[in-house]
Amino acid sequence: MNRKIIDMGKMRLLSAVLTGFLAVNAVSIAAIADKYTIRVPGDCKTIKEACEKSLPGDTIFLGEGDFSADGSTIFKGNTRLAGHGADRTTIKLGREGLSIVSVNGSINNLTLEALTIEVDGFPLSVNGMNGLKMKNCILRGKNLSTCLKISSVENAVISNCDIINGGYGLQLWQGPIDLTIRNSIFYNNRVGIFVTKPPIMANPNDVSEKDAAKYWQKPREDVYLKLEYNIFWDVKDFIDCKKGEHDLISDPKFMNPSKDDYSLKAGSPCIDSGDPDKQYNDPDGSRGDIGAFAAGRRK
Repeated sequence: MNRKIIDMGKMRLLSAVLTGFLAVNAVSIAAIADKYTIRVPGDCKTIKEACEKSLPGDTIFLGEGDFSADGSTIFKGNTRLAGHGADRTTIKLGREGLSIVSVNGSINNLTLEALTIEVDGFPLSVNGMNGLKMKNCILRGKNLSTCLKISSVENAVISNCDIINGGYGLQLWQGPIDLTIRNSIFYNNRVGIFVTKPPIMANPNDVSEKDAAKYWQKPREDVYLKLEYNIFWDVKDFIDCKKGEHDLISDPKFMNPSKDDYSLKAGSPCIDSGDPDKQYNDPDGSRGDIGAFAAGRRK
């Protein structure tokens, strides 16, 4: 929906005020005003401008081409950031990366969908959020950058994504973390998934080498990581976590990864190997594929 964002924003805020006075039941004025789509370019020139003009519940829809985002880009809660497809829409992060930090629930329920995020420096970092969804996205590292770093994030789901070419594909830091990764590909990372160890909360001089060794061997009790129907093909796939029961260690057979074409070749082990639950089926009704692109999708 194309619109003048500033004027509509004022109207929507006014609607919320009027609702408080009118106590409208059923469908309120505020509900009608909710969940607009802000197009970039079109309604706004940049992702940053769209975030500034948006209200919680809006979709920011990116056109085809390259976009940028940095630390000055502030998302609101319940925002959906979507592109035309991971082969058509790319967000390029600068050297400082992009940190999305939720303070006291200020940015819960964020969705990233159908786009590529290129990391060339500090990673995409998500911290303190309840509700994160990433679907049909590519996170692509350059120069051994970490692709994605997660801290204190619960109810997070990464599905049908490709995490590729990173120093670390995914780092899990401070807990609590509750994350499910399904139908996704980790490819050509130095390390696919790295679950870090929390620091010893004591004076190191007061901890013996033996006690320190025992501490570092303990699994993280504040990290819940569920891996379902993924494919790993990295230099090293895991540090301090293990593959899921249905995960595979195999070359996904991308069409032309040197040219950033991550569609699947015929005979790829990703084809018809995703979660068999029908809710994850491909658009043609067949069993879901693993990765950002269903088989037959071409760049």
